[in-house]
Amino acid sequence: MAVPSPQNRNRAFPRRTLLYTPADARDRMAKVPTYDADGVVFDLDDSVPDDRLPEARRNVREVTDEVDFGGLEVILKLDAYETPHWVEDLEVALESELDAVAMPKVQRSKEIETVVDLMERHPNPTPELLIYIETPEAVIRLGEIAETARRLEPVTGMVCSWGDDITRNMGTMPPRFGDTSVGQHLGDWLGNYVALAATGAGLDPISYPHVDIRDEDGLRTRAEYARDSGYIGQLALHPAQLEPINDVFTPDENDVVRAFELTEEFEGMASDSTLIDGVFIDQAMAAHYRQFIARYEEITGEDAASLSA
Repeated sequence: MAVPSPQNRNRAFPRRTLLYTPADARDRMAKVPTYDADGVVFDLDDSVPDDRLPEARRNVREVTDEVDFGGLEVILKLDAYETPHWVEDLEVALESELDAVAMPKVQRSKEIETVVDLMERHPNPTPELLIYIETPEAVIRLGEIAETARRLEPVTGMVCSWGDDITRNMGTMPPRFGDTSVGQHLGDWLGNYVALAATGAGLDPISYPHVDIRDEDGLRTRAEYARDSGYIGQLALHPAQLEPINDVFTPDENDVVRAFELTEEFEGMASDSTLIDGVFIDQAMAAHYRQFIARYEEITGEDAASLSA
């Protein structure tokens, strides 16, 4: 089906689940291909102390050279642009020919332009770039950042990273021992804003992680809210979170069958709008259904027509 899925994606990876893994934890890094994730984010930023960065960079080089990651997207999260470490981090990603680079704590468009320029000058293939929106400075410049991302081909994803960085900078109450409901109204507003900006720029919107690993109900609630707000996937902090997130961000087969049948019947009619079994459908709604079906086919590799046969 030659219909683009959400956000007009033409990407190699579906990005429903991106599993965070500290780059100084070599054993955990090597185990990632055994999990059902769409991708992995090897983190050199907040989860690795500065004095362990040389070891962590060495792990990235060696693990990505020695381990077969199959169809997983391998992403390296750099240190923040304002630190003295990110250039060396980026060099590791480029030398290792990773699939993508994640840029945390973006504050200005110029930072994105600088990183893309360095990536494109390197003799190895240019990886994709995901940008993190997680500071008040980024929020007030979000339109400008999104417009810059739109015109730079390597930029393909925008991560809403609502959490400690932005709430600490705002001086709000900290989460109470993992209770992310504190200030959730702020997170919902920011999540919606980032999803709109990302979609408008043609980027994959990716939602922030749920920090309470044992709270599957809460994880599903947050994932469903993110999905219904336009996100295509969510960050995961632990392998136990992968199955619920994958489930939420994979279109339900029954819904796909219904969308396919409605679309097929509508396309056989000589009308721009009609009621089918009490459901109003017009050209815009049919396009939305086709987009939904295409996302299912992208994720599963199955033809939606075979479901309703």
